Amino acid sequence: MWANSFWGLLGFAVTFGLAMLLLSPEQIWLRPYLSGLAICCGLASLAVLLWPLRHHDNRTKTLEVLKHPAIFIPKLLDARRMIVVGLVITILGVIVAAAGLWRRPDGIPTSPISAVSAASAPAPERLPQKIVPSLTRYTAYEKEQRLRAVDEIYSAVATQLQSIYSEGNSLLDGIYRGQIDGGAEERLTDYRSRVQAAFNNLNSILKKYSYFPDIVQVTRKNNFNDVEATHGAGNLITEIQQFRQIAPNHLQWYLLRSSTMELSRNQMRRFEQYLSDTTKGLQEKRTEIEATQIYAGDGK
Repeated sequence: MWANSFWGLLGFAVTFGLAMLLLSPEQIWLRPYLSGLAICCGLASLAVLLWPLRHHDNRTKTLEVLKHPAIFIPKLLDARRMIVVGLVITILGVIVAAAGLWRRPDGIPTSPISAVSAASAPAPERLPQKIVPSLTRYTAYEKEQRLRAVDEIYSAVATQLQSIYSEGNSLLDGIYRGQIDGGAEERLTDYRSRVQAAFNNLNSILKKYSYFPDIVQVTRKNNFNDVEATHGAGNLITEIQQFRQIAPNHLQWYLLRSSTMELSRNQMRRFEQYLSDTTKGLQEKRTEIEATQIYAGDGK
């Protein structure tokens, strides 16, 4: 009788708690009542569970179990003791359900019917956004100068730097694949000098058009620079020379396991990304300038 009462009341508490999880937004007003019933039934089941402890003998046995739990564990296999195991499992389930319940934001449908209704409801109509045209305007002379600056910078990047990158990437790929003859260091040195000269030329052009900071900034969004472009090649030259002295017949074997080689290859990938980002940005900037209006100003 005692066990049946406990499990019955606890079952009601769990039922009322789970019922709250199925409430639709229209039934949300029932939540306080269901939660109240769940709490009352839970407290009642707890009272029934603790009711035998009013006797001194039962309290003594309970304290003995708490002091020596290892002695009590084998007795759990007894059917009469399984109520305690079920109690622990049920309490854990109630805690998990309650945590999910109170973390759920109000107004989100949880029942299948309300979920389908919410999915089939028409989406709110969006008002068309007005596209505000750019108010930037240039004189004919200024527009011409801006386009000339973009074209000159683009030529330095897309023609000179792109060509040197292609040669350097091919050279590095050949070294990685074992094409390491006696002139490898010389070709790397030549590449390093040429890429430095190309960046110097680009920097001089950027300095020339420094009065157009918005155009110059396009080339600096990707922070790859001449130092990074030449650093990897310089280190690789030194490492090849060292490996020639240590193990001239196993040069490729050492290079394939070299961190310097891997860093040089990563540098080439960043170089490629820089060229892609910069050329794309300059093309977009030219399109932007071409779309601006011309007004009659004092300067001509």
